[in-house]
Amino acid sequence: MRPPVYLVNTGGTGGSYGKGERRLDISTTRTLVSAILQGQLQNGPTESLPGLNLTVPARARGIAPGVFNPRETWRDTVAYDETARKLIGHFNENFTRFEVLKPIRKAGPDLAGLT
Repeated sequence: MRPPVYLVNTGGTGGSYGKGERRLDISTTRTLVSAILQGQLQNGPTESLPGLNLTVPARARGIAPGVFNPRETWRDTVAYDETARKLIGHFNENFTRFEVLKPIRKAGPDLAGLT
């Protein structure tokens, strides 16, 4: 059995730095962390983030819809897609510096996953 691992954004959301970005409010962060600690997200519905190779909760009690999918928080989805492509490119470029097993490399971001 694999233990659940969560990446929690406690910072900016809604756009790139300085362009539409706003801070995720503390009450949402607290509700999210509580849901994780209580195991409420483990068996709930999920969705995949294309290209990033991440699975995120689709919804959770007490958290606004769309919070889990960063693309849904951006007003300009074209800008989000461009930023995601750059991030994935940077990740993959950096990853080439290391000798990594194929299954681990395959678990990372992949530009082919974006449309």
